[in-house]
Amino acid sequence: LTVELQDGAKVYSATGEELTEADIEAGLKVKVDGVLFISDTEPDILKASFAVVFKQPFLPLLELEGVVHNLNTAGRSFDLFDPLSSTARCVDVPLSARVFLITVVNSNYVSEEIALSELSENQSVQVYGNNGSTCFTAQTILAEPLL
Repeated sequence: LTVELQDGAKVYSATGEELTEADIEAGLKVKVDGVLFISDTEPDILKASFAVVFKQPFLPLLELEGVVHNLNTAGRSFDLFDPLSSTARCVDVPLSARVFLITVVNSNYVSEEIALSELSENQSVQVYGNNGSTCFTAQTILAEPLL
C-alpha cells in the first residue's frame, strides 16, 4: 500500500522525537493515521497526516479510542469513555506527550499540535501509549474536531 504524507504531516519516533519524512526508511515499522482512497483504476493510496516511526528496539504502542470525559488539565489526565462498551479508562498525559488536532483543509488531512487544555469534553480521540501502574499513559493523542 502506498502512503502519501500530506502537507503539514507530522512524523515522530515512538519515543516522541520529531522526525522528518527522510527519517522513514525501508524496513522500519511505521504507524500512520490518515484516509484510505480506493480506486478501481489507480493504485490505492493512504493519505497520511501523522506518522509514528518505530526504531528497534521498541515497545509497541497500544491504541485506545473514545471520547474525553472529566478533563483535568492541571492534573494532566482525563477519562477515556468508550461509547460501544460504556466503560471508561483513566489516561495520564505526561509533559512529554504530544496532542494533535486532525482537521480537513482543502480535502487534505492536516495535523496541528495543540495543548492538552485545548481538548474538550466529549471530543473523540485516539490515544497511543502504554499501560501504566494505575492508568493508561499517553505518548500521543490524536483529536478529531468537535462537530
